[in-house]
Amino acid sequence: MSESPKSRVVPFEFWTFAGIGGFFVLLGTIYWFTSYEPAGTTMLLLCAGLGALGMWVSRPNRPGDVEVGGGVEPEPSHAVDSSLWPLVMGLGLMLVANGFVLGLWLLVPGAALVLRGLVGMVTERPSPTR
Repeated sequence: MSESPKSRVVPFEFWTFAGIGGFFVLLGTIYWFTSYEPAGTTMLLLCAGLGALGMWVSRPNRPGDVEVGGGVEPEPSHAVDSSLWPLVMGLGLMLVANGFVLGLWLLVPGAALVLRGLVGMVTERPSPTR
């Protein structure tokens, strides 16, 4: 009983997350047997869990996939293809997080960047070429 070629196709992302998860399982095991320190081992195994979550999200033939032209393609995304606003928000969130530790002088500009990035992402229009 042979499987159809479509059911054997595994996305590259699946193998990437499998490698990440396997790496952190191996690293957590080695870390446990060399240090017997539970906090670091737990964090490394939680990273392996994130790799497993990524494998689950990128699994082949998931329910949201649709047949197009004989192949399986994911549902179209409604996100903007390229934009600098997520970078602005990320920098702002980094400053806000550091502001909680280092003081108000980082918190205020960070909050302003987060707000500006949020407004920019909400008001951005797709380019006419799409």
